Amino acid sequence: MAGFNFFLDLRLKELKSKTDESFARIMLFEKEALLSRSIDRKTLFYKDILDSRLSVGDKMEVLFGNLGGTMSALESKVDADGFKLKVEGNTPLDFAKLLNTYLESGEIDRIVIKSADLQRGKRTYQVEFEGVFK
Repeated sequence: MAGFNFFLDLRLKELKSKTDESFARIMLFEKEALLSRSIDRKTLFYKDILDSRLSVGDKMEVLFGNLGGTMSALESKVDADGFKLKVEGNTPLDFAKLLNTYLESGEIDRIVIKSADLQRGKRTYQVEFEGVFK
């Protein structure tokens, strides 16, 4: 019986050693899995930031790239949802063309004109409007 107990004790020690090794490997894989998930979350976060930056950049290009040489932005506020602009120009026709260009760009859903003033001393017009991006 002593031989059997010795054999059984030896076998149990071997099995415990293998179990400990397996557990150590599993823990290593678990740490790698956690690290991979963390990297994946960070990657998605940075992609979202980059996409939003590109989106706002495109919208800014539509707003300010179409002002032309006869118009200038006096005030502006732009966010991901919409914008407010105060623009100065030489003729009312310039504003009509600008607003039409904005609406035809495919980036802007609607525009509301808040005010339009003739600056008699400078012989220019100032138009304040806000809009909503699509």
